[in-house]
Amino acid sequence: MMRFALPALRLAILCGIAFLLRAQHQWFEAQREPGATLAQARAFFPGAARLSPHDPESGAQAALGEGGEVLGMVLTTEPAAGDVIGYSGPTHSLIALDKDGRVIGARMLRSFDTEAHAADVEADAAFWESFLGLEMGAPGDPEVDAVSGSTLTSAAAAQGILRRLGGGRPSFLFPEPITLEETQALVPGAAALRPGDSPPGALDVLGSAGERIGVVLRTAPASDAVIGYKGPSDVLVALDAAGERLTGALIRKSFDTPDYVGYVRDEPAYLQSFAGKSVAEMASIDFEKEGVEGVSGATITSWALAESMRVRLAQVAADRAGGGAGVPAWRPAARDLGIAGVLLGALAMAFSPLRGKAWARTLWRIGLIGYLGFASGDLLSLALFAGWAGAGVPWASLAGLVLLAAAALLVPLAARRQLYCHHICPHGAAQALLAEWLPWKGWQPPPAAAKWLARLGPALLGFGVLAAMARLPVDLASIEPFDAYLLDAAGWATLAIFIAGLLCSAAVPFAYCRFGCPTGALLRFVRTKGHAERFGARDAWALALLALAATLFAMRESLICFDRLIPPLRVT
Repeated sequence: MMRFALPALRLAILCGIAFLLRAQHQWFEAQREPGATLAQARAFFPGAARLSPHDPESGAQAALGEGGEVLGMVLTTEPAAGDVIGYSGPTHSLIALDKDGRVIGARMLRSFDTEAHAADVEADAAFWESFLGLEMGAPGDPEVDAVSGSTLTSAAAAQGILRRLGGGRPSFLFPEPITLEETQALVPGAAALRPGDSPPGALDVLGSAGERIGVVLRTAPASDAVIGYKGPSDVLVALDAAGERLTGALIRKSFDTPDYVGYVRDEPAYLQSFAGKSVAEMASIDFEKEGVEGVSGATITSWALAESMRVRLAQVAADRAGGGAGVPAWRPAARDLGIAGVLLGALAMAFSPLRGKAWARTLWRIGLIGYLGFASGDLLSLALFAGWAGAGVPWASLAGLVLLAAAALLVPLAARRQLYCHHICPHGAAQALLAEWLPWKGWQPPPAAAKWLARLGPALLGFGVLAAMARLPVDLASIEPFDAYLLDAAGWATLAIFIAGLLCSAAVPFAYCRFGCPTGALLRFVRTKGHAERFGARDAWALALLALAATLFAMRESLICFDRLIPPLRVT
């Protein structure tokens, strides 16, 4: 019974930690949404003593009484309706709902529209009463009468409220509207922006004489699910005056690793290489056939930026054709096929007679270092796992890497073989070649010292969970050597660990794998020994990590102030 119970327990612990990391990430990102003040909420809930944090799913805040009881909920239309322009600007409103999610009132918070028009709408009680009874998530299509003399302003306010209640999906990751300043970087001569009719969600770029000289749109929220190395990005895309051909693109904001995003920003020619392509061409582009290569040192990040543009422009093309979402069927990219080939080769090395042939092992290890290490850089790491746990797994965009990660976790669990560490990891392959080629056998630390050194990897793994859950300003890629294979992407800390790890492995065979690797500690945790397996120290340690994650999740409201001090370290 223990043969199956223990692997199931370990898998459950990993899933539990991943679930908490995801929930923590969603909760913290929800708190970045502008909210109502307690004074504003008291206009509808006079007994409110405080407001709860934002709900990650709806963005709403609960109005709580003195005893903590829920009186109702409030939410604002900002930033969801920031691009809904009335006569001369957007209008932001407060929506109050009862405990069942039905609207019991709404009012204007502020407006960037003409003062007289905004005042007329604010004073029209019948207009605000039109929303009573609407349900959060299913507002339907109510009849809302425009305010006489302020038709555009009232229509924009109504559209913002309906969108916030469940209409168009805003991007909570990238709520900031497109600005004229960033547009001018792509469209010289831009003097003003206005909402456009085509494509949906785009803005017309006006010249000094009021003529349309271009169109701009952003990839969010259509591309919010396109994950680079660590998170999604928002790209500003400029089209020509006809809205048919791409003329330029730039990164607005990104949740990806700041260094990688910086490398792409430092090579503006990469995004500019797509200029001249039509919307239809970008919607169905095959990056491999087009010969599109990523930015050196930031391959995954640069690919995700290009994919974000493709997804958004595919949506535009489908909307024009009346075809819906516009995301083409998934097809494997060259890097996916390459990783699949590596995985098949690793399975052959682990489960066939090739495992016992020295020449096959040597050739395989050299190939791993050259292709998977320096050529593609598709290595598993603690930073990668933490990023996926928080931002989501890129099932389609990085299918090959996801498959590799799944095999690395599940094969040791099911077959008692350490597939990734022994037969795939380029850094493990480098240490194996050192052990074979160096003329000495290496020194072995005393058993007592080895026992203590073996705790370093699990300790770093625990630190990674702590850093991700507590939102510490730590780049987890800097505590492992794997970015060094990307050459230009490696920081000093990564290079130091890379060099020190290999030097130590020259003296003590597989020193880094045995003692210093947190990713290896994670993969060793899931490995089972079959009938001989018993609940041990590593299982107790994993349960302690799960308890730590649960404790930090329960403490999330205490950590929010610290989290708000460091957004530049995670959002560039």
